[in-house]
Amino acid sequence: MQNPYLPYPVRIDSMVTETEDGNLKTFKLVFVNPEDEARFRYIPGQFAELSVAGQGEVPIGIASSPTEPGHLMFTVNRVGRVTTHLHNMKPGDVMGVRGPLGNWYPWEVLEGKSVVIVGGGFAFTTLRSSIVYMIQPENRKRFQDITVVYGARTPGMLLYKDELAAWEQRDDIKMHITVDATKDPNWKYNIGFVPAITKEKAPSADNAYAIVCGPPIMIKFT
Repeated sequence: MQNPYLPYPVRIDSMVTETEDGNLKTFKLVFVNPEDEARFRYIPGQFAELSVAGQGEVPIGIASSPTEPGHLMFTVNRVGRVTTHLHNMKPGDVMGVRGPLGNWYPWEVLEGKSVVIVGGGFAFTTLRSSIVYMIQPENRKRFQDITVVYGARTPGMLLYKDELAAWEQRDDIKMHITVDATKDPNWKYNIGFVPAITKEKAPSADNAYAIVCGPPIMIKFT
């Protein structure tokens, strides 16, 4: 049995800077020992502790989905010593992942229901995991309508921009992307705060559940 206090060694496969301020990077991690991947069984909504030898560890939501085998994905906000050290690491470097930890979203309750995903800013990581999980072909039939409302302060602060654009082209998910404000003449999505866009775009609450993750002020008014 794996000691829950010992991290699995993982190697950084790639790093992507997500936002215009450079403070959010997405790490794609692969297990150094392939057998560890089978032991790391997680469900969308959980988190893990990312560790750097000599620096410490930090809790980060799992952004990948268990339907994406072969790697883990985490989006890390640079806010302190450990996360700054992570941002300065390079592909090929080895670090640790401990987990999975925490509760997950109640998928047995959501099955057969319409699901509304509401996210704001950086708090879209485990929601990304959930979306990828639900639209996986074998899982999509388990849910009725899927609606996503996701917003950030500006277009440059949105996460996973390529995936957002790809999801918008699908006919089995309804995407409503918004920003608080922008002067970009080419912006083709919504402008407004997430709670207001949710009120305008969200479907009926009948037979529906919402997963909401974002800043406290956003959650309060959603």
